[in-house]
Amino acid sequence: MTSVILYQTVSLYSSIHPDCKFEVINDDNLPLVMMDKDQIKRAMINLMDNGYESMQDDRFIQVRTFFNKQDNMVSVQIADWGTGISPEDKDKMIEPYFSKKK
Repeated sequence: MTSVILYQTVSLYSSIHPDCKFEVINDDNLPLVMMDKDQIKRAMINLMDNGYESMQDDRFIQVRTFFNKQDNMVSVQIADWGTGISPEDKDKMIEPYFSKKK
């Protein structure tokens, strides 16, 4: 289910932004995960939006999943090659509705 939500979200986003290349790398050992799929989609779209807007040329976003069997934890990593986040804003990243946009 985790993989399906990721692929659906990337597919939707990539159709909106055909100038951006997307890569999804899935950990083959992902277990079933209980989650709020709408919240996960919103978080992913927010991260992809921010990444997309921070890149000028050669837009590329990578979505990757990891399963840490020892800790029984699934992680999703969304990476871009944009300008990055200033050190003073890193702590604010997890606050709902934080934005530097006007």
